[in-house]
Amino acid sequence: MLASFWETVENEAIKAVFMIVLLLFTWLVGRRIINYWDLRKKRQELDLAAARSFHQLFGEFKDIWRIWKVYQYDGNDRYEFTDEERQKIRFDLLHRATRAEGGVEAIVLKLATERKLSKEELASLGMFRQAYQKLREAIRNGTRLHWQWGKANYMLFNDGACEVAAIINTQLMAKKADVNGLENLRAIISVRDGNWRAAITASNREAEADNSGE
Repeated sequence: MLASFWETVENEAIKAVFMIVLLLFTWLVGRRIINYWDLRKKRQELDLAAARSFHQLFGEFKDIWRIWKVYQYDGNDRYEFTDEERQKIRFDLLHRATRAEGGVEAIVLKLATERKLSKEELASLGMFRQAYQKLREAIRNGTRLHWQWGKANYMLFNDGACEVAAIINTQLMAKKADVNGLENLRAIISVRDGNWRAAITASNREAEADNSGE
C-alpha cells in the first residue's frame, strides 16, 4: 500500500515536471516566434517609411528644379526679382536641395547596410545619388540644369528613381552576416561625375543610332 502510494507520487511528480518542461518549451518557442514576427513587422514598417520618404524626396527634387528653371529663365515672360529677392530665393532653394540630398544619402546608407545588393543595384544607387547632386550643384554654381523630357539626363534620372524605388519595395531584408555595409557604401559612392557623364554620352549615342536606323 505504501509502495503504491509513493509510486503514485512519483508518477505525478514526473507528470508535473514534464508539464512544466513542456510549458517552458512552448513559452520559449512562442516568444521566439512572436519576436520574429514583431521584428519582421517593424522592418516592414521601416521599409514603408523609407519608400514614402523616397517618394517625397523625388517630388521635392522636381519641385525645386522647376522653381530653379523659373529663376534662371531669360525669355520674354521672365520674372523680375530684386537683388535681395534673388539672393533669398537662391539660398532657400540651395537649402532645400541640400536637405533633400541629405535625405537621399540617409536612404542610401540604410539600403547599403541592410540589404544584400547586386553589382547592378549598387551601380543604380550610385548613379541616382550622383544625379540627385546635380540640382544642388547647379544652384550652388548659379547655372541652369539643362534637363528636359526626352533628353538623356532627364530620362536617366527618372529611370534611376524607378530602380531605387524597386530596390526599396521588393528586396527582402538580408541576414546580417550576408551584408557588408562598408563595401556596399564604398561601391555606391565610388560612382562619380565621370560615370554620370559617360552614361549620358552612351545614352545619346544609342539614341542617335536608333534615329539613324529609322
